Amino acid sequence: MNAQSQSVTNVGVIPKLNIKKKFETLWSINLEIAPRIELLEGGTLSTLENSTFYTLTDITTVVSRTVGVSNSVGMGYLTRIEEDQSTAHRFIQQYVLIDYKGTYRIAHRFRTDQTFRKGGVPTFRARYRISSDIALRGQTVDPNEFYFKISNEYLGILRDQANDIEIRLTPTLGYNFKNKNKVEVGLDYRIDSFINSNPDHRYWIQVGYYFPL
Repeated sequence: MNAQSQSVTNVGVIPKLNIKKKFETLWSINLEIAPRIELLEGGTLSTLENSTFYTLTDITTVVSRTVGVSNSVGMGYLTRIEEDQSTAHRFIQQYVLIDYKGTYRIAHRFRTDQTFRKGGVPTFRARYRISSDIALRGQTVDPNEFYFKISNEYLGILRDQANDIEIRLTPTLGYNFKNKNKVEVGLDYRIDSFINSNPDHRYWIQVGYYFPL
């Protein structure tokens, strides 16, 4: 794209299934399955038109080890199955720091990843995400209670000559069930293509179900 390219606005939905299993006291494995379905597309929000179609499915596995009190280091692998049945492979490295502040906690995630496609140019990204879970009642998120979650992420993207920056903002309302399962519903807003064209805007409605084994 050149500097004169027009912005693109997309609206879609991302249902997520997240499964986590702890081993002993220090190790854990996290599996997430997240398909994407695009619903609307246009130049701006006011010109959106119906464009419902399946986009892709991400299957992500991350193995983490706790270090210190609540921080962790992890490595993972993502398989992306795209609408034309082609696949992409992504390798993930991350470090997470968690700080508890009374009725809420703040998590900092530093992540790098490398994505490879057959016949395509590799993509390298450096990512920083800050997020917070806030109890809506009392000091902690107890069973059978709602909570608010918000995250803000910044991504630097290196892909041959198509370098880019992406920013994500995701406010979410969650509910913690008695059995420690959780459901979260929120809006994942993404803006990118700052460098090579006019910014693109993507709005994803996220519906996630999380449960530990």
